[in-house]
Amino acid sequence: MAKAELELRPKLVQRLRLAPQIRQTLGLLPLSNIELASLIRKELEANPLLEEREEIPKVEKVAPSREEEKGATSDWVEYLEDYDRGVYPTQERREPFPIEKVVAQKPTLSEHLLRQLRLSTSDRMALKIGEQIIGNLDRNGYLKVPLAEIAKALKVREKEVAEVLSLIQTFDPVGIGARDVKECLLIQIRHRKLKKPLVFKIIKEYLEDLGERRYEKIAKSLGVKIKEVQEAADFISTLEPKPGRSFGEESAQAVTPDIILTRVGREYVIALNNEGLPQLQISPLYKKMLAKGRRIKKEEREYIRNRLNAAIGLIKAIEQRERTIYKITESIVKLERDFLEKGIDYLKPLTLKRVAQDVGMHESTVSRATSNKYIQTPQGVFELKHFFTSGFGPSVEGGWTSSRSIKEAIKDQIGSEDSKKPLSDQKIANILTANLGINIARRTVAKYREEMRILPSHQRRRY
Repeated sequence: MAKAELELRPKLVQRLRLAPQIRQTLGLLPLSNIELASLIRKELEANPLLEEREEIPKVEKVAPSREEEKGATSDWVEYLEDYDRGVYPTQERREPFPIEKVVAQKPTLSEHLLRQLRLSTSDRMALKIGEQIIGNLDRNGYLKVPLAEIAKALKVREKEVAEVLSLIQTFDPVGIGARDVKECLLIQIRHRKLKKPLVFKIIKEYLEDLGERRYEKIAKSLGVKIKEVQEAADFISTLEPKPGRSFGEESAQAVTPDIILTRVGREYVIALNNEGLPQLQISPLYKKMLAKGRRIKKEEREYIRNRLNAAIGLIKAIEQRERTIYKITESIVKLERDFLEKGIDYLKPLTLKRVAQDVGMHESTVSRATSNKYIQTPQGVFELKHFFTSGFGPSVEGGWTSSRSIKEAIKDQIGSEDSKKPLSDQKIANILTANLGINIARRTVAKYREEMRILPSHQRRRY
């Protein structure tokens, strides 16, 4: 039996290692301004060599600094020399963003209801029951817990719970505290004190058929005209089936843009909105200590050197983040000029690869830099990711059209159709091909229509 032998053999392996400076820059790229500000605040607390600079001279445009041309360095002596000459920091202080863009924090649904409960009764048990009911409402304002269960938990009669629930169902938003959609809609009708027997009847007995637009079936069952059912359906559509959602996590919030794009004459000026970001500088006190040379103990000097390198690294990473975001925005502005001037119909399909090639960066860098970033343009405020829309395909003229533009065209056609004879998906496809020069199949129209939550033609028909 042969003996197993161990043998050492040299092996050459190539591995890509990112320099700490590059890793730090990449780590900052996907952060929003709020997240970056939080990180900077933590660094200010942890690193005594970092200070917040109160006033920074206003610069009209972010331009590549001398550091970008000659490559990054962590040599603290060179940094201090540059610092004294006014080279650093290059962060900019922009004009404060208009205060009217900021949205005040809305109260939660529970807070809103509890405030009304305390104004409506002073009875301790009623307050206790009400708090229990409100605490069991889901995000849409529905009570999914049986009254008997609440009564058992509080050791009260179910009738007492029902009475408090009736009180809560009079609160704003109207329809709150219902057990199902049917009860929610009926509460809203009673609140308006409307006498609409047909509407009551349809909600109570034909709500499912109404959702499926089976108007003919409802009309035949009730012995009324289809037009009357249509009118009742129109009224019911004005009611709110989810009264609590306006207080939920998905409620609309104003967005403070990270980039502000302004048209001046025929050109576009890009400004990074750094409002709220602390502007950094190296502490003058420690600069003086380093200048003393031999008077500083070795361990103290080593500590200061390490903290200084960390401070320099952070400032440079922030500067590089700004330059990267600026260059990518500049590329998007150049490639999407038609959209900026004419609107959504002229949005071209962009890919990360195309922008990366234009700015000389890796696709992953572009992806990181455009995450969690918003830009204010003459056409509105958009997420930077908005511009990286998929291309649909060549038009009859040989150009390319974005899927967003296709959706807008479909929406326009449906918006202007005859409601008595809605356009079928095939008809819409034919119109886009004939009038707009867009080659598109019926199934693609159906797919985009469903993504926009637009009903099919037979359910859009009005009588």
